[in-house]
Amino acid sequence: MKKLVVSVKCPYCKKSLMEDEKMIDGYPSVKVNIQHQDKRGALYLSSIYGSYNIISEFIIPMEELVLIF
Repeated sequence: MKKLVVSVKCPYCKKSLMEDEKMIDGYPSVKVNIQHQDKRGALYLSSIYGSYNIISEFIIPMEELVLIF
C-alpha cells in the first residue's frame, strides 16, 4: 500500500508548517503549537495520512482539552 504524505501550510500567511529537523515515520513532521492549562510547547505530528505518531514537548493527558494553534 502506498503512503500518502501530506504537506501543510498556513492558510493565511502561506508559511509551511513542515519541520525537516523533526522526522516522524521517516518524513518531515507537521509542527503546531499547543497549550494545556499553564503549559505551552510544540507538538509534532506525522505527515503520513492516518498515522497517529507524535512528538510532544510535554505529556498530554488523555481525554483533556488542548488548544492547538
